[in-house]
Amino acid sequence: MYPTLMEKIIQILRIPYIWGSLALLNGLVFAAQSISVWIVAVLILLFIGFLKIQGEVEHHTEGKIFAGGPLIMIGWIIGFSIRGIIF
Repeated sequence: MYPTLMEKIIQILRIPYIWGSLALLNGLVFAAQSISVWIVAVLILLFIGFLKIQGEVEHHTEGKIFAGGPLIMIGWIIGFSIRGIIF
């Protein structure tokens, strides 16, 4: 049977680099302005919500799932650092 749309979205959100790239893009576009901080806060809340609907994780995949949270902060910092260097 084919996966539903929600299962496909959850499967994509399990990739930690997705969360990091969203934060990196945010940092590149908005730098460290207040809108950027709000977007990071929303991303972190969405990540926590994703963890809630994800349910219990298996031992061998939990590191990959939880890595998205720190990557949000790291991606944002790298994003506005790159913007500061370039512009």
